[in-house]
Amino acid sequence: MRVLITGIGNVGKSHFRRYLYQQLKIKLAQTDRQVKHYDVDRFAHLRHKDDEDLLIDFTFQSLERETIVLIEDVHGATGNGLLPLNDYDHVFYIQADPLTHVQFWLGRAQIWFKEGRYDWDNDRGRFYGTHRKNDLRNVPGIARCVFRQLWQRKEIEHDLVRLSRAHARLHLIQAKATKNGPVFSPIPPNFLDECLYG
Repeated sequence: MRVLITGIGNVGKSHFRRYLYQQLKIKLAQTDRQVKHYDVDRFAHLRHKDDEDLLIDFTFQSLERETIVLIEDVHGATGNGLLPLNDYDHVFYIQADPLTHVQFWLGRAQIWFKEGRYDWDNDRGRFYGTHRKNDLRNVPGIARCVFRQLWQRKEIEHDLVRLSRAHARLHLIQAKATKNGPVFSPIPPNFLDECLYG
């Protein structure tokens, strides 16, 4: 089973991928099915302990037929993703209301400023920025990136139209900001049942 996790900008896609991965590992522990996860951005460094077992070289040929594969791809809904939309069985589209989206981005901007780097460039395999902590020279680049990403919210409607035309089952997940990170609307029970029983 192929599962796409996507959404516009900083809405908690990686948190949701990790959460779903952990939930499925628990649910599938008593079965012969496996779950794997992959981040198309292929970050060069480990961002979270739950990413230790991310697939590095992604090929479906290397996976057993019964394996459930969670693929986080920010471009998945645009037609420029890792796989064509019709190759997926399920799509989780993560979205946040405008205020929550701003909260996520302000939090991310603060982290970027502290780290001295911002906006991962997948083609170059590195972040932009001076790579000097708390460097004011990074502020204009961070601000441009945040405003550009918030402007992309207008694409949500287009994404949902494209996704509704694909044969994959679409699940809309709402993200909310809390002090402890994002929380999400519940995973549909029919998705979990399909994962368990095929």
